[in-house]
Amino acid sequence: MPQQARITVEASHPIARIRPELYSQFIEPLGKCVYEGIWVADRPDIPQENGMRTFALDALRRLGPAAVRWPGGCFADQHHWREGIGDPAQRPVRLNLWWGGFETHAFGTHEYFDFCERIGAFPYICGNVGSGTVAEMRDWLEYCNAEGPTTLTEERRKNGSAKPLGVRFWGVGNENYGCGGHMSPADYAAEYRKFATQLRRVDPSVELIAAGYTAEYNRKLLEALITEREQSRELIDHVAVHRFFRTGGHDVEFSEEDYYSSVAESLLLDGDIVKADGLFKNYEDPSKRIGLVIDEWGTWHSNAPRDDGLFQRNTMRDAVVAAGCLNTFTNWSQRVVLTSTAQAINVLTHVIAVDGRHAWLTPIFHVFEMVRNHVGNDALTTNIVCPDLAGGDGSSGGVPQISASASADPERRAGVVCAVNRHISEPADCTVAFADLSVQSASASLLSESAPNVFNDAANPDRVTPSPTGVDVDNGGLRMELPPHSVALFSVELT
Repeated sequence: MPQQARITVEASHPIARIRPELYSQFIEPLGKCVYEGIWVADRPDIPQENGMRTFALDALRRLGPAAVRWPGGCFADQHHWREGIGDPAQRPVRLNLWWGGFETHAFGTHEYFDFCERIGAFPYICGNVGSGTVAEMRDWLEYCNAEGPTTLTEERRKNGSAKPLGVRFWGVGNENYGCGGHMSPADYAAEYRKFATQLRRVDPSVELIAAGYTAEYNRKLLEALITEREQSRELIDHVAVHRFFRTGGHDVEFSEEDYYSSVAESLLLDGDIVKADGLFKNYEDPSKRIGLVIDEWGTWHSNAPRDDGLFQRNTMRDAVVAAGCLNTFTNWSQRVVLTSTAQAINVLTHVIAVDGRHAWLTPIFHVFEMVRNHVGNDALTTNIVCPDLAGGDGSSGGVPQISASASADPERRAGVVCAVNRHISEPADCTVAFADLSVQSASASLLSESAPNVFNDAANPDRVTPSPTGVDVDNGGLRMELPPHSVALFSVELT
C-alpha cells in the first residue's frame, strides 16, 4: 500500500525571486569535461561549432541561461590566464598538476566566452590566488571588463573581442584551505583583502566570491575580514562552500543501505546552509546580504578514481539525490545565490556524458531541466507531512520520504512543484494544495525507472528520460501516486 504524503504550499509568503544562476554548471580541465566533452577542434569526426562539441552546446542551451564556473576547481590556482589567449599554436603546454596529463591551453579565455555566449550562460571566473598574483588577476578583470583605451583592452580587441566580456562573478581562489594553498582562515583573509581591494577598483559592479570551507573556518574568515578590518565589509559579496556525498558505495552495484546512506548524506547540505545563514547574519550589513554560493556539490562514488577523470555512471539514485539538493537550494533562495554541480560533463555529478563520438544525457540532466521551470518565479514555502525513511538496516534514518520545492509567478496565476519520492521501493500517494489558492488544472512530468541503479549510456541514451503522466485535480488541489525513487514536476494553473 502506498505511503501517504501531503504537500501544502504557502502561496502568500514568498521566499525570494528565483535567479537563473541558482541551477548552474561548472567545467574544469579534468578528465573529459573540457577536452573531449566540449573542446573537440582536433576531432573532425565529431560534429562541432567553432571547435566545440555540438551535442554539448545543444544540451546546455536546453538548460537555459545559467552561470558556468571555470577554469576550476583545483586547476584554477595553477592557471595563468595569459597562457590561454592569443595564437593557440603559441600557447604553452603545462603539466596539469591536480588531474594529471597536460594542459595545452587550447580552451582559454576567449574560447570559454564563446562557449558561454553560445549556450546563453553567465561567465563565472575562478581566479588564481594559490600561485598567481594580485596584479595578474586584476589585469585579467581589466582585460575582460574594461571599456577604455588601455593596453589590455586593446589587446582584447586584437584577440577578437571588441566589446567588454562582462564577467559578473569572480571567485577569489578555490579551496584555499586545501589545494589552493593550505591557508589558515587568517592567511586567506589577508590574501583575499589584497585581491578584492584591487578588483573592486577595476570594476565596482562585479560580485566577489570568497572561498569558504566549514562553518568554523568561515567564522574565523569573516572575523579576520570584517571584525578586524571594518572597511573590508564592502569587499565581500558571497562565500562559497563545497559539499560532496561519498558514503554511497559503488555507482551502480550498490546496496539498499548504500542507497539510503547517499540520500541521508545529501541532507548535510541543509545543515551547511542553516549554519551559513546564522553566521552571515552576524557579519553582513543589514542592507546587503552575504550570499551563499555552493559551486561544487554532488555524489562522489567509490569507483570514480582520479586516474579515470572522476568518471562515474549516474543512475536514478543520483537523480533522486540531485533533485533533493535542487529543492533545498530553491527553498533557501533568499540566501543561496548560485550553485553548480561538479561537473557538467563526465565528472562525478554530470549532466552530459561523452565517449569519443558518442554523447548522451544523464538522468541528472533531466532533473535540472525539470527544476529550472522555477526560474523567474517566487519560491514558496512547502510544508510536508510524510513518513521518515528506514535505513538499509531497518532503522529509522530520520530522512523525510518526500522532498519538495514550489514556486509561482508573481501574479500567482501559475505554479510549479517539484516532488521527489526518496523511498527505494515504495510508492507515495501524494497530494498537493496551495493555501488560499485553488488548482484549476495541472500537468505532470515524471522521471522514474524500475530500479534505482538504472542509467543511460551510449547504447541506450534514452533509457532514463521523463515522460508526461496523469495527475488528478480535485477540491482545489492535485493528487498523484509517485513511484519509488522518482522525481515529478507539476505545472499548475491557479485561481
